[in-house]
Amino acid sequence: MLSRDLLDEDGQPLNLSFNARRRIDAGIDELLGLVRGITADGEVTEREADALLYWCARHEEIVNDWPVNVLVLRLRRIYADGVVEGHEREDLKLLLSDIIGEKDAPLAAPVTSLPLCRPAPPVVFPDKTFVLTGQFALGPRRVCESQVMERGGSCSGSVTKKTDYLVIGSVGSRDWIHSSWGRKIEQAVEYRNRSRSTIRIISEQSWAAVL
Repeated sequence: MLSRDLLDEDGQPLNLSFNARRRIDAGIDELLGLVRGITADGEVTEREADALLYWCARHEEIVNDWPVNVLVLRLRRIYADGVVEGHEREDLKLLLSDIIGEKDAPLAAPVTSLPLCRPAPPVVFPDKTFVLTGQFALGPRRVCESQVMERGGSCSGSVTKKTDYLVIGSVGSRDWIHSSWGRKIEQAVEYRNRSRSTIRIISEQSWAAVL
């Protein structure tokens, strides 16, 4: 319980950032509950997609927070033409499954085994080179690359000493070193440790937070 000297006359916390964090956490918990209900039967109907869109519209205060921001971007793409098609609902179902994760572990949980820069560095797009590796919750690789290029950055398929950011997708095995994309991570770590390269290794979460 909070000390009385930290509360206003109405019993609310004086620390606004504390209050804001509580509202964000409560909102995300509500979203995860909604997503679990939608995915329980193994399909996403157009009505359920509409419900998600309505929920996001009612929670504008957290649409920039992970994983709500990824969901909002996906819904905007789906509803761009005003029609929710079958393949789009299937794509949305996969994203929702990734958000709640296996054993109800949300996608927002950090993958601590990855060699990410800590603390996460600021992400700047103009005139920076990005390499994307792994599978992204935001969508297919071409969609993710378009987000970079729309903001003035460029994308490359391989890690070099001139790479500014290696972004690791959220979806995939924690045993990254044995995956087909583990070599890019190893290469980035090698450059970071043995040369003057300023390459930054960041998670999809850090990258998507500034889209």
